[in-house]
Amino acid sequence: MIRKDRQKMKKKNSFEEAYSLILDEIINSRLKPGEVITETDLAERLGLSRTPVREALYRFQCEGLINTTNRTKRIFSLTKDDVGEIFELKELIEGQIASKAAENISPGQAEQLWLIVGSMKELTGKSPSDAKQEKERLDRWLSLDRKFHDLLFSAAGNSRARQYIDKLNLQWHRLKVGITAMEGRIDKAITEHEAVGKAVINHNSSEAEKLMTEHLENLKKVLIRLMEAFGY
Repeated sequence: MIRKDRQKMKKKNSFEEAYSLILDEIINSRLKPGEVITETDLAERLGLSRTPVREALYRFQCEGLINTTNRTKRIFSLTKDDVGEIFELKELIEGQIASKAAENISPGQAEQLWLIVGSMKELTGKSPSDAKQEKERLDRWLSLDRKFHDLLFSAAGNSRARQYIDKLNLQWHRLKVGITAMEGRIDKAITEHEAVGKAVINHNSSEAEKLMTEHLENLKKVLIRLMEAFGY
């Protein structure tokens, strides 16, 4: 019985390791959009057996990060239509989450949300002097952005919606990092997040929904313009 439990735990850890390593390859563009991949090549590349790699690839396929056509697997390549569909769903779901958070947010959560907004505002107007500082600012913003949205989902009390949005966000993560690095984009995003935060803290559900939807719509338009400029 103990041996079976250990084998089950080892298998679980192997799958999670394979998933984590492949996700890191995708997010950091070491596996390029449209690139053909195989279980054998990935297993050799990552030093894993084929079974956990196969299981991880199946999960990525379910999450939309890998496409399979005629048994050929390719890394998902984002199109303008994909961005439109992703953000249509994000606006519907996250708009409602902001509204629900405004209705339900507790005093403690409100205080925490405002602290996050305050930390965001500390990044306003800062111009990094070198690549290292630029990366640190970008990483700091991405961390605060996630904390902000995590708190809204928590206040709204909808963990399933959070899980679904996480899967959608994986599909455009590379573009998110790229657009966030654009000059002035962090400052613009901070202003929009502060407005949403104020509406949520003031329990103004309709305003919170409206501002969140506008924020996501603005982001979608910038993404599509960026993709058009680079011929996507």
